[in-house]
Amino acid sequence: MSYIDKIKSKLEKLVVAGQEQLNRVGSSSGYPGGSQQQPHPQYPYPQQPYQQQPYPQYPPYQQQPYGYGGGYPPASQTPYPPPPGQDNSPYPPPPPYQERPYPPADQPPPSLPPRNPHVAPEAPAEGGGAGAASVAGPGGPQPVGGGHNEVTFLNIQENELVHQRFLVIHGQVGGVKGEDDRVVVHHPYFPPLTFPVIDGYFKVLAELESGDNALRFEYIQGGACIRRGSLTVRMAPYTDKPPLLLAVIAGSDSQGIFDAPPDARGPGINDMDAAVRKFRCCAYLWQAFVAEQMYRAGFGRRTFNLEEYYEPDTMARDNVRRMTARVHVVRSKRTVAEIRDKERAQQWKPPPGYERRTSETQFSLAHDALNEYGQFKGDHYIACLTLDSHWDPELGVILGHAALGLGAGPRRLGVFGSHTTHAWPANAEEIAQKFLDTTKTDTRFLANDCNECGEYWRAANIGMGAFLHEAGHLFTLAHTPSGIMSRGFNDYNRAFMARAPNWKGPVRHSDEAGAHWHRTDLVRLRHHPCLRLPGDPPLREHERAELPFEFLPVDDGVVIWNGSGLTMIEVWVNSRYRGHVEYTAENLPRRRDGSLPAGPDEAADAFPQRVLFTSAKLHAVGGSWADSDKATLVLTSRATATHSLEDYEAFARAAMHVDRDGIRVFSATKLGRGELPDTVKSDALFSAKAVRASSLPKLRAVEFFAGLYVDGIVLHMADGSRAQIGKCRGGARSELAIDPDDDLDHIVVNSGWWIDGLEFVTVAGRRSGWKGNTGGGRTVLKPPSGYGWMGLSGSGAGWLDSLVMHYAKYRLDVPLADASNIHTFLNIICLAIGVGVLQLAYTVRESGWFGTAFIPLAAMSAFLNAAITLRCMYLKPGGGRIANYHDIGREAFGRLGYYTITVFNIVNIVGSVGIYAILAANNTSDMLAQVNVHVSPRVLMVAATAVMCIPTLFATTLAETLLVSLIGTATSVIVVVIVVAMACAYPIRDGVMHVAGHAERVSAISHHAVIPGGFSMALTSVTFAYVGTTIVPHLEGGMRRPEKFNHVFGAALAAIAAMYVVIAATGYWAYGDKTLSPITQNFPKRNWIQLAGLGLLLAFGMTVSGFGLVQTIVDIVAAFKHKK
Repeated sequence: MSYIDKIKSKLEKLVVAGQEQLNRVGSSSGYPGGSQQQPHPQYPYPQQPYQQQPYPQYPPYQQQPYGYGGGYPPASQTPYPPPPGQDNSPYPPPPPYQERPYPPADQPPPSLPPRNPHVAPEAPAEGGGAGAASVAGPGGPQPVGGGHNEVTFLNIQENELVHQRFLVIHGQVGGVKGEDDRVVVHHPYFPPLTFPVIDGYFKVLAELESGDNALRFEYIQGGACIRRGSLTVRMAPYTDKPPLLLAVIAGSDSQGIFDAPPDARGPGINDMDAAVRKFRCCAYLWQAFVAEQMYRAGFGRRTFNLEEYYEPDTMARDNVRRMTARVHVVRSKRTVAEIRDKERAQQWKPPPGYERRTSETQFSLAHDALNEYGQFKGDHYIACLTLDSHWDPELGVILGHAALGLGAGPRRLGVFGSHTTHAWPANAEEIAQKFLDTTKTDTRFLANDCNECGEYWRAANIGMGAFLHEAGHLFTLAHTPSGIMSRGFNDYNRAFMARAPNWKGPVRHSDEAGAHWHRTDLVRLRHHPCLRLPGDPPLREHERAELPFEFLPVDDGVVIWNGSGLTMIEVWVNSRYRGHVEYTAENLPRRRDGSLPAGPDEAADAFPQRVLFTSAKLHAVGGSWADSDKATLVLTSRATATHSLEDYEAFARAAMHVDRDGIRVFSATKLGRGELPDTVKSDALFSAKAVRASSLPKLRAVEFFAGLYVDGIVLHMADGSRAQIGKCRGGARSELAIDPDDDLDHIVVNSGWWIDGLEFVTVAGRRSGWKGNTGGGRTVLKPPSGYGWMGLSGSGAGWLDSLVMHYAKYRLDVPLADASNIHTFLNIICLAIGVGVLQLAYTVRESGWFGTAFIPLAAMSAFLNAAITLRCMYLKPGGGRIANYHDIGREAFGRLGYYTITVFNIVNIVGSVGIYAILAANNTSDMLAQVNVHVSPRVLMVAATAVMCIPTLFATTLAETLLVSLIGTATSVIVVVIVVAMACAYPIRDGVMHVAGHAERVSAISHHAVIPGGFSMALTSVTFAYVGTTIVPHLEGGMRRPEKFNHVFGAALAAIAAMYVVIAATGYWAYGDKTLSPITQNFPKRNWIQLAGLGLLLAFGMTVSGFGLVQTIVDIVAAFKHKK
């Protein structure tokens, strides 16, 4: 199960029916609040606490009444403030908003200057401040400010437009060195904010109003202002997107307090009012963090909205009504005791033998409380803080706490406990103080979550950062190798502060460590509906729908399809991230101009619906791994839906089989679960007209039985046969006829747990009409380009509950398996009988008459080898056929076996062809010399090689070599006839050889029954005579009826053995111990028979060798493609 499924499937079951307490293999793994784990290493940090400068004095904060569900304007109230002059604000109304151009969102960001915390910045060049390199996002703006003594802003432009209330600003003042300096940010309508500075480098969080914000910056050193700067930032809230909702969950009898040390308890300190203020501030920090991270990634200042209303604002201590984030206070029907039940605590582990009384978790309690609250309708995103979380030092467990998030379904929910809330800031003025608070955590009263909250600033990081991690889950983010969705929230303070308790020197961009979103998180957030920008094009209907993913295996990879469009494909190996490919509007120009490698589909659209992901691309993205490792693809769609393709390579192999015609048939992913009670599986096999090699019948009609669901379908074939999928016991009957000149084009299917509805469409455009209902997700079953239908499989009980598409490549694109039995018989004879047949008589001379027994023995050995090979080919795990010797080696011995067999097989075939060429050249040279024509064997070898290349010009597969087979077989038979005829016509008898009507005296010949010393040579020679049979996989794969191969192969070997015995025995009988190699040297000189034999030998040798070269080229190409 992938990490995506671990998040979704478990929590979906939890929401529907409850389950056993979740452990941290789901969305809770790797962050606080989950099961017990080994503490992470602590950072080294100085022991001296930071001396916070005093804040300016403001009027005392007047606590507002936060009732349980009351104390707020009703939800129907307008979210906009009253007109200027009609409120009690002590500040004048903001100036009118003026539209100004701002940089596009598709330019890469420059980087921060390299960190050197121990050396004062060098003097800048003329016109630029120290540290003028920018951390800005798109457009690479020049830092605002110039000259040696001015404030330089590194990640913002003058008059830049943003869309959130709080903005993280990085800046630097040149020529200044100091560790206890401060920068104060002044805004016309808000109290000033103070943040620390080190060596002139600073980060601040500026509060903004809608419209133009004239910010003033004062650099304070030793109590005096030594530098000043100014910056205007435009802010225009973008509310046309769903907000992130905030809620505090409290028990029905809750006192409304959260854990705090004894010296920090009381009204407004650790009560409900304080929890609301702290949660609001936490959410605004999240919003600012997301905006800065997206901007750095080149995606503009994207961030989520908060549900804001015009009501008392707590983000400043000035007691003013503003547009501010609403925090819902939700009373659960559960008591505090029930919420704090140890069995509902995520961290509690039951002892052996313990029997649970409940399977509920804090996640399900929060879900139920929100349902009871009743104000959240439709699709919504909500983060919930459990107020009644409590540290139990005796159990060593945080009761009432869970760290969980779910990004699926109408309610996207993240939950977290309040056990670290005491360390959070309650307003903007407290942010710097809280992130630098090194007060030790007293575990008598407070939790040290995961042993990483030993000081208050660490507790603030863990609490707000890990809660952001859960908010990431509700935004569909999964666990990543680094960043917030790993354990990067331990460094959360560094995103907002130039100073950190565990870091010496300024915290620059490059020093923020885990305080970032991983690139895969950024790509997902780039396309999330909650992070849209005003300039984004409206989402089309298919881009909003979470459509299912479909995987279509093909010869060179897998075609991935999603109707919403793809935005990212990640490669994970053994649950570890290796790399990804992203599809965004920002990188589309690079995909199209070729600077970013992309296939045709990937360059056609910003969010391609179909992508061919080959094995070569898999390794280009993910690198290399062992054969035993599993590579998984994690896919994200334009609608932010995610899905995993487990073990890509195993899926690609298992999804292909070779049918009875030798055709490679592929199967798409199954639609529907196929898990209804009493479901029955069945196949309906047919072939498209374009797949001409198939002997399957063509589809001529589809009969439907459907009502509210599809009860079943019956497919009628051109040969009169029919195949049924489903039980077809109910529903109205209808039929779609398919004309002989028409064919099935595609099937539109709606499915989920079963098949909800479908429609068949033909190539000519005829439609069956929709059958069933429109529930579930929509998928189009259509073979990839260049492939045609090969049937359907499915299952059904009361109605169809699964459907699988089968398809194969067109005739013009792949080798046809159309060789008949006779054709294959001729191929075997043509390949097996080589030039070496002419030395078989000499072999018997060396071993005696007993040597002829090696001929049938070698034939039986060749047959046994073929039978074992074929058996291995059909022992593929998951079914199907292994294609060749190389893949047999891979299945048996992994990568080493694959490459070893590949080398041996190619050397064998190339060596055989080479020996054929050498023998043909030498024999031809000798025979030409006998008729007074002298040609060097080397010249003849070059000529032989050229002739052997001729078949490769018109034949690329064994199925296309019928003419070559006929010629080769004919020459083999004629050579045998000539040898036998010559031996019978001109034998040596009684020391006399008869030639052309007269006798010549020669020495007498002798015959021997057994010559043991020649057995090894005889066995080697005879075995070599069968060397052509090594391409058994290709011969069998090229047959129209491969199940008959053993019969054909046995008959061919018997015929070959008979010819070998005849030519060997006849030659040895005629010439005895005078037999030469090749036997043609025993023939009379300068005879017309010599010339005939010469021509036949040339045709014979060149044809057979050319035939072998064809298969050599095919094998080498196949091995090269497989390696790629």
